[in-house]
Amino acid sequence: MIGGDIAADGIVAGSGLINGSPVMVGAEDFTTLAGSIGPGGNAKRYRLAELALRDRIPLVMLLEGAGFRPSGEHYGRTPTDLLAQAQCSGKVPMVGGLLGPSAGHGALVAPVCDFTIMSRQGAIFTAGPPVVKEATGEEISKEDLGGPTVALPSGVIHNYAETDEGVLDDIRRYLSYFPSSAWSYPPTRLYDEDAGLRPTPE
Repeated sequence: MIGGDIAADGIVAGSGLINGSPVMVGAEDFTTLAGSIGPGGNAKRYRLAELALRDRIPLVMLLEGAGFRPSGEHYGRTPTDLLAQAQCSGKVPMVGGLLGPSAGHGALVAPVCDFTIMSRQGAIFTAGPPVVKEATGEEISKEDLGGPTVALPSGVIHNYAETDEGVLDDIRRYLSYFPSSAWSYPPTRLYDEDAGLRPTPE
């Protein structure tokens, strides 16, 4: 079993359909060691990006994890999961959804994505409040360190949704605007007579 005794090594990965088109999806599982990244999880992250590029389909990452797990184990391809994701840039759409706090290495995934949406309970930072307190003595909340009011104006996050469902809706809508990859054409959308003309300011 990948990750040894740790279920799915903290990340659920697979393929599926969004709007009828294939995608690769990785979802950090906060209920398993706070969604932290172990050697197996790291290899799965790399493989997701590799398959998205090979199959020329979008990559969706749902983030809510604590970064690398301090286990002393060798992480193999580290940090090439980010390099594999960077190789997807401009070739396949990459979308990130922050459904909760995302720290450390996992938080680096969001800025590499083409489009990232954060829910109300989301936060993003390279080091969380306990590390900040230890290093500087300052007490700060997750929200003040990297919540929506910080991440959105800074440009790290592109859009905000109230709920996790809203984040998933935004991901579906975003992907509906694009073909699956740079090698394919966007879907044809026929004229809808029921839709009125959009007003154009003059």
